[in-house]
Amino acid sequence: MISFIYSGYCCLTAENIYQFIDIAEFYLVSCFKEYCDQFLSEVEKSAKNIEEMYECADKYSLPLSMDSIKKYIRRNGIEVYCTENFRGYKKPFAEFLSTIYDTRVQIENNGKTISGTFLDNYGILPAFEKQKSSCSIKRRTSNKIRFSKMKFPVQLTASTVSKMVGIDWYLCFDKDGILSFKNYAAVDRSDFLIAEMKSDNEFALTPDEKTSVSAVYID
Repeated sequence: MISFIYSGYCCLTAENIYQFIDIAEFYLVSCFKEYCDQFLSEVEKSAKNIEEMYECADKYSLPLSMDSIKKYIRRNGIEVYCTENFRGYKKPFAEFLSTIYDTRVQIENNGKTISGTFLDNYGILPAFEKQKSSCSIKRRTSNKIRFSKMKFPVQLTASTVSKMVGIDWYLCFDKDGILSFKNYAAVDRSDFLIAEMKSDNEFALTPDEKTSVSAVYID
């Protein structure tokens, strides 16, 4: 840190950055803390080190690093949210992940649309981004449809969404983790409800017509 005070430069590495941030915070050297924040925000990130970076950025209030962490997660959600990684995260980071995505999913069928918005801690948006397109399918049923290409880890906790009178359609995971769209009457107790789906016009699922589902991030 002394070299930074005299020269404006310090040899930071991915290995020593956390130690220097701690020193900057302890001695209240704000300019050096900002310097470290900038460096940490540019350090290469992965599913293995992202939690440690988050803990540091959160503990020391590092805005640049926190912003870069969010951007990484939004671009690499499949890796971050995969079952093996997610189950190993500590509670604070797992809760942080649930605030990253505010996602809107839209269903289209026979010229009609319906959509729902939710905090996406399931990795749905990254899955669509990885596929680089909407997911389309044809089925003969009029009360439910499964998007078999969109499979996610089985949820281990209870859903915060429940069936409500007046809500006809829901986005959900079937018990095998397949993303599904169901009418109120077709929702099973084993389904994990993700979001209520609403339409400006009365929505109906027309059999044998193409149904497409897409997702976008809401800033």
